[in-house]
Amino acid sequence: MIAIGIINYLIQPKTGGMKQLLAVSLGILLWLLCLAAWYYIFNVVRWEEKGKLHNTISVFFVLHITVMFLNLFRIMIECGSLNPYTYKGFNQKYFISTGDFISGVTFDSPVTTAMISAFAVLYFLYRRYFILSLLPWLAS
Repeated sequence: MIAIGIINYLIQPKTGGMKQLLAVSLGILLWLLCLAAWYYIFNVVRWEEKGKLHNTISVFFVLHITVMFLNLFRIMIECGSLNPYTYKGFNQKYFISTGDFISGVTFDSPVTTAMISAFAVLYFLYRRYFILSLLPWLAS
């Protein structure tokens, strides 16, 4: 990505200026910081005890699933319905879009929540924790 940024800057002399040079430099700095973060995480994973890493990942995923359940319970209480996916009140605020209001530990978009949940399912299946692998599906 760094090479693409540099080549793009060099082959477009019309747009080359201080603003573009600053943008390219900040882009290169961003990718270098990502590379440094990757190297740090790589070393942590390589040298840390495997049991401690697995426990940390498991706690993160369980915390994520717990926050999802809490969001779902909040929606159920607000709707007064056990199944907010069929609740048509509040001008169909929830109804089919209930999943859009369920966030995980990151309190980010539903896409991020779904991706973390998908990784949780795969991780728990890989570790043969079959009951835990069902929890993300139940919470969404």
